Amino acid sequence: MKKITTERVSAAAFYAVILFAISFARDRAVQPDLWISVSDFLNFSIINDPKTFARAGLEVAEQGWLTQPSAWIFNLWPPGFVLLLSGIFKLFGIGVPFLAVLLGLTIAAGAFMLMTVRRYLSSYVSAPVALLLPLVPFIFPVTRFFLLQPVGLSFGEGFSVIFFITFAFLLLIAVKNRSMIQALASGGFLALAAYFRSQYELIALVLSVGFFGLLVLVVLADVFLKRKPAESNKYQALKMMALAVLAAQLLMLPWRIYHYVDSGRWGWVQTQEIVIRNALLPEEKLFEMGGISWCSVEAIWHASSNPTIVEKRNLHFFIGRFSIISTSGSSTRRRWQNLSGSRR
Repeated sequence: MKKITTERVSAAAFYAVILFAISFARDRAVQPDLWISVSDFLNFSIINDPKTFARAGLEVAEQGWLTQPSAWIFNLWPPGFVLLLSGIFKLFGIGVPFLAVLLGLTIAAGAFMLMTVRRYLSSYVSAPVALLLPLVPFIFPVTRFFLLQPVGLSFGEGFSVIFFITFAFLLLIAVKNRSMIQALASGGFLALAAYFRSQYELIALVLSVGFFGLLVLVVLADVFLKRKPAESNKYQALKMMALAVLAAQLLMLPWRIYHYVDSGRWGWVQTQEIVIRNALLPEEKLFEMGGISWCSVEAIWHASSNPTIVEKRNLHFFIGRFSIISTSGSSTRRRWQNLSGSRR
């Protein structure tokens, strides 16, 4: 037991050191300094989303929650990253180099993720291969950029990715070991991923429907074939999967209740219905209806050399022409502020 513990600690330390070393790489020329304060960061030339998260984190740290003019933020994004930032500012003060703190937290969470992947791979490959294989994604610039570099850290995207990968491999381990505790823990990581980025809520929903549907089918097949469900490997595997997504959905329930109390809707974020609808419509149809998909707007944003101009253009476009969205009550920041004000 002592040998196993020592081995795991050594592997975790190895991963932490490697991630720390990789964090010094820069895959984009213009990035804020890792030791920048939030006040200087808000004046740094960067697109608005990270600044929105930073301002919201400051506001929650100072006020306890978002004030009415900022309520639209939690209609666009789930609260995970904002609450994490507010905790950092509350605990260390607003002068703290928050990107450095985020890097430390990312390295810790990333090391745990890599340890989880290593643990699963250890059953199929040799120990050295299992140790090194989880590091392969960090060869690619996109992984390094979003998980370990200052601009990527300011988006908070890395946490959702880390939590989701941890969920996936921990669930595989739970299925292999038939461990309810590990299955429930994996569901916790899926919920965390959804609290940091809304797309993982949609993934959690799809997995919930899929796993429970397959579980029902397997049970019915066992009954039809007159087999005991407990003797079926498929049943045991699906039971672990169903436990994981059930735990995730229960942990996600508080935020659904918040939105129901605030706006009368159970949605994870108020844009989710629109995103799904837009994703199913061709772009020509969206233009005919006076709208454009979020992905197209994002592409326009990233193609521009002047984000400020694009933001004004997009905001005007949303207000003036986004009939498909405004009719559903969740179009622009102004619309969200009006809705929020009318309910308070």
